[in-house]
Amino acid sequence: MAMKSVILRYLFTLSVGALLGYLIAKYIGGKPGADPMSPKYVSSSSGSVDSASALDAHPSQEAEPATQVDAVVDLSGLFDAVDSREFSRLLGRSINGRDPTMVRAVSQVLVSEWSQRDPEASLEYVSGLEDGALRSDLLQIALKEYARAYGTDAIDWVNQHFVDLSTDAYMLPAIYSGLASNNPPQDVITMAEHLPEGIVRNHAVAAVIEEWARQDIGAVFDWIETQPLNQDLFDIYRSVMFRYIDQNPGDADMVILEMRESELKGQLAESFTRQLADQQSVSKALEWAEKIDNKKTRHNATWIALDRWSQQAPMQALEYALENYNTGQYAQLLGQMSENLARTDPVMLAAKINELPEAVQASSGEQVAQHWFKQDPVAAERWLYALPENEVKQRALNVAIDQYVNGNPSKAYELAESMSSDSNYWAHASKVVGQWYRVDPDSALAAVQTSARLDLDQKAALMQQLSPNEIVDILLPQ
Repeated sequence: MAMKSVILRYLFTLSVGALLGYLIAKYIGGKPGADPMSPKYVSSSSGSVDSASALDAHPSQEAEPATQVDAVVDLSGLFDAVDSREFSRLLGRSINGRDPTMVRAVSQVLVSEWSQRDPEASLEYVSGLEDGALRSDLLQIALKEYARAYGTDAIDWVNQHFVDLSTDAYMLPAIYSGLASNNPPQDVITMAEHLPEGIVRNHAVAAVIEEWARQDIGAVFDWIETQPLNQDLFDIYRSVMFRYIDQNPGDADMVILEMRESELKGQLAESFTRQLADQQSVSKALEWAEKIDNKKTRHNATWIALDRWSQQAPMQALEYALENYNTGQYAQLLGQMSENLARTDPVMLAAKINELPEAVQASSGEQVAQHWFKQDPVAAERWLYALPENEVKQRALNVAIDQYVNGNPSKAYELAESMSSDSNYWAHASKVVGQWYRVDPDSALAAVQTSARLDLDQKAALMQQLSPNEIVDILLPQ
């Protein structure tokens, strides 16, 4: 079906025209979608390499999360053994729970199931709850099911029970969503468009579109073709496009690449990268990222894929990134990946520090010290003393001293004495001695008096700091 030229011009202005024409033609024509694009190599303008080939030869693939697409199960029978009359009791117990997050999650599930069984009883119960965010959330669920069962009677119910029209902002969209689930959505949108202009109408139309897209996203694109051109239409189109890439991962890469450069294209590309990394594999996400022409979007997508990988297999991800993305623009990402590795294997990160960009070496040393001194302080101390006198060592020492200062101040003082920077040494020595004196004053004073590092003036200053102050009378108010 050809699109109206005025709509095409408008959407081109919004940088998405070619894509919308493709989607409408695809769905209206009823033809199956084209095979996903599969080249493994694109322009090397960013200095990148064939990510798919590199990953195929890399042991990291063994650590990638398995695909979860086929793990969906039917939960419709979860409450079959629960009598409908029991829901009010269960909901009452849930609402009185201690954990707000659990209260909300369990209550929403209970109201959803109860509303499908007995829309009137559940709505009556929920409407009697105390005002608040939980009541608003549950009312939306109950009203949607009530509208699904009784149609526009749900609107009459709201008019009878609520005087405050501000509640319409969440009630009416829920009702129209319920109407669209059991009636032709295009007819329900027509109803919603007769509402007064404003946020309530916009939310109602958006709710119908969301339900309609869940049922038949192709019909939604067809409807968009016929609508007046305004920002509201683009907002609807934007939300539908995110749902489209979720529902059609096999076609999403080609569709996104067909789009003209725009903020929306970048957002969709990054969202699709997350989807590939989470639901399929990191290697596919990286392969997809290399297809993106826009340098900034390609960088962001690569970052997303590598960060996801780093959370699952930090060592393999860091090795791959160092081989293929060890440039200034990826320094911050490599720092984040180093932190992920430090949590699980600080020893390996310690061995990798010199391979990292100079900009993140010192922070990586801090991360090694933070985690290794907790896991194996003896080995961590050997590593620390073996480091050359540079910023990596100084910042790692700072972290180690801070970790020891409360539990083992004598060790903290020993580490401070090894610092090459006089200014850093004095700052840490003053702090450590003060804490040490609180738990073992004799040892702290002896350490100051016998220190070969402190000069006479510094020793006098520390002794003055540690000397007990004169106790004076204090006045307490009656």
